[in-house]
Amino acid sequence: MREIYNLKLNSDLVTLSSCQTGLGEFIKGEGIEGINRAFFYAGTSSVLMSLWAVNDQASYQLMERFYFHLRSSESIMSALRKAKLELIGSNTLSHPYYWAGFIVSGKADEIIFPHSINKWLFFGSP
Repeated sequence: MREIYNLKLNSDLVTLSSCQTGLGEFIKGEGIEGINRAFFYAGTSSVLMSLWAVNDQASYQLMERFYFHLRSSESIMSALRKAKLELIGSNTLSHPYYWAGFIVSGKADEIIFPHSINKWLFFGSP
């Protein structure tokens, strides 16, 4: 996590779609120390993260729908809400386990995408 604190980001959103990315460790006098805090310190405005172990297929479906709505000039919260509602309306992914664990922390405003996005930063975990 130290590497993230040392980044100099100028991003509106970091998406962490793997398992339990919204969790952290309680530090007395400081609060919860988690990966989202590191990204805020590094300069992002908002973080989309999960609170529990997530299903790969459901995460993929949710993220695909989320980014579709986000690119359609929706706010972050509106895009996430619409993506969740679409999963709720599906036959196989309607249970809250599949969609309710994803939350947004920070600013939830609209993101203006440039015409061509040529710079992405990805962090992966096994």
